[in-house]
Formats: sequence, structure tokens, C-alpha cells
Amino acid sequence: MSAPASSAPPVEVARSAAEALSAGDLDRFAELVHEDALYDVLPFGERRGRVAVREFFAELLGTLPDFSMTVEAVTGDGQRVAVAWRITGTFNGKPFQGFTPHDHRFDMRGIDFMDVDSGRCRLATFPYNPQFALDRYE
Repeated sequence: MSAPASSAPPVEVARSAAEALSAGDLDRFAELVHEDALYDVLPFGERRGRVAVREFFAELLGTLPDFSMTVEAVTGDGQRVAVAWRITGTFNGKPFQGFTPHDHRFDMRGIDFMDVDSGRCRLATFPYNPQFALDRYE
């Protein structure tokens, strides 16, 4: 196992990972994902391992060229962390998980539940309804 990404408290590790994703810095984001990570992106399924997690988020960023993510709140107790976020963007990039780009903007909110281990996000669950998000036009 690699060395811890940081000695920061779990809430700060989760916040840093979300902020790296928001900035489109997939390398920094991946540094904060545990090599044995399990990310359950509902309803798209599980991503196992740092590489698969990074690939999923690279696909998402490729779909939304103007991707913007705002961290609205972060809370946690020990290793368990919840991150409330808001994503906006225009679905005019590459296809995503069977959805065809349609040049419309959307606004989606969600909460990620994470376990942070050794300074990296190891387990995460992202429950949301992508159909609502991808069809919700401004």
C-alpha cells in the first residue's frame, strides 16, 4: 500500500478530493483515492480501484466541458464523511453512460458518503438520479 496522501482529518481529505474534481485536476483527485477504493456510483454501478474511479470521473468531465462543482457542506465523524455538492454544466461533450449529448444545461445536487482510510477515500456511495439531471434543462 502506498503512503498516506495526507495526515489531514478525513473531512479535509474528502473536501480536497471534491475540490480537485471541481478544478478538473484528475491527477490530484486520484492521489486522494485509495488504491483499493470501491466507489458505488448509483445507478451506474461500482468502480473498483483508483484507476477505475479516475476513469469514471474523466468520462464525466469529458461529457461536460463547462463542468462546475461546488462543495456546499462537508461533515464527518471519524473516518465517515458526507459531502453535499452541486454540479452544473452543459451536456455537450462526449456521450456518457448511454446518454447522448443534447446541448442543454442541467443543475444537480447530491450527497456523497465516504470512508477515508490512511488519508485517502476508500469507500464511497453516490446516490442520485442521472435521468433527472441529464433531462433537467435551464
